[in-house]
Amino acid sequence: VDPYRHPAWRAHAAIWRCFGNEDYAARMLRSVLHVREDAATRALLETLRPDPAAHPAPESAPAWSGARRPPRILIITHDYSDYGLDCLYDGLCSVIGAENVVEFPWKATLHGQGRESAKNYPCVFDYPGAARQVSQLESELRAGRFDLILYADVVQWARPAEVRRLLAAAPDLPVVVYDTWDSAHNQLPAIQEYLGRNAVAAYFKREMLVGVNYGPNAYPLPFAYPDLLVPETPSPAAARHKDVFWAGKWVFGLRPLYLRRLQEVLGRALEEAPYTQEAYRRELLQSRAGVSLFGFGFDTLRYWELPAHGCLLIAERPLIRIPHNFEDGVTALFFDDLPELEGRLEWARHNPADADAIARAGHDHFLQYHTASARARQFLGRLEQILSW
Repeated sequence: VDPYRHPAWRAHAAIWRCFGNEDYAARMLRSVLHVREDAATRALLETLRPDPAAHPAPESAPAWSGARRPPRILIITHDYSDYGLDCLYDGLCSVIGAENVVEFPWKATLHGQGRESAKNYPCVFDYPGAARQVSQLESELRAGRFDLILYADVVQWARPAEVRRLLAAAPDLPVVVYDTWDSAHNQLPAIQEYLGRNAVAAYFKREMLVGVNYGPNAYPLPFAYPDLLVPETPSPAAARHKDVFWAGKWVFGLRPLYLRRLQEVLGRALEEAPYTQEAYRRELLQSRAGVSLFGFGFDTLRYWELPAHGCLLIAERPLIRIPHNFEDGVTALFFDDLPELEGRLEWARHNPADADAIARAGHDHFLQYHTASARARQFLGRLEQILSW
């Protein structure tokens, strides 16, 4: 698809205008006009009225106090690799102990097996745990051995009878939902129909767009990054001999437009290299900065991997809610459009000491708020508020 095809961008902008977000509509039109002028696109841009309210406001999330005994959680999921849920599982095991986290169906990648099925995503763990039959879990639920059911299958939707058996075994047990899908669509009504329930205690969502009403007790819960993969001592700036890191597909969002221009600015090709996880992390540790671009969704792995490895995060300004988000010019550099991306790269090149200071601050901020264990504490902290644990 030609990334410079103006009618397509005007149609895309019109959709965002219908959503009530003229700010993002203007962002994408400014980007395509930066590389190819068009009278109709310029005219549409001049009719838009961007509103700063479209930018996510700073927000925080409560952290679990640990004042009570660790809760025992049954996660109803699926047996595919699922970075968002699998990373939360890892964080929960770290915070409350693997003995208190049980998933159904049993997922091999959480227990040191089936690594190839993760497709090089950093969400393979090796926690103890054996497969349980539905009948076994029903008995445990009736015996009061769980404090919470976390429903987190928005991928397969393949076990309605088994799921409803588990819910029926403990009808008064709180049920919360974690929607990890690459979509800002509110899936809660469909999930509740699948569960056979009129309501759940909370709806946690990875892709929670600003300005969209997801209903009561809906909370953002974006990606994180596994603690065990965070380098103990990130490489100092002097040891990072690569300027800008990029990895990822060239499809979705503004990526085709941005990446073609980025190649021109950097003077080198940006290839979709099939990295192993080990090689990928080495590249991160050798890079001073990295670019994070929206993909099929707005929450991408690069957004968390870059600061986890001490790189300067240069990212499209998020459209989704992120508690304890990075701050532009303090812990990251955000850009709204292609001209701003070029400006951020130029600034970092001419101000290496300041850029390195932001990268270090971003890494420290990541360690405090965005590891898998930090995300698990935020999840538990929210439940502590909702359920009065």
